[in-house]
Amino acid sequence: MDPIKAHFYTIKAHVADIRGNRMGDRSEKITVCASYEAASIISSITFEAPIEDAPKFYVGQEISVIVSWETPPQA
Repeated sequence: MDPIKAHFYTIKAHVADIRGNRMGDRSEKITVCASYEAASIISSITFEAPIEDAPKFYVGQEISVIVSWETPPQA
């Protein structure tokens, strides 16, 4: 039986929206929404980041998102 194989792919996305108070309110996290195009289809991805990382993100910024998945063992 073959072992489980991990696969990784990097997507280039553009930040479309940032939710949460970037001025350091009582929130512990921000939500970053980014869009990317794959196979001529525009999709989006949303993730949370610690509030202290808020200054690292801005709308229109290009970011890299690493996507991973596993291939189950083959008999």
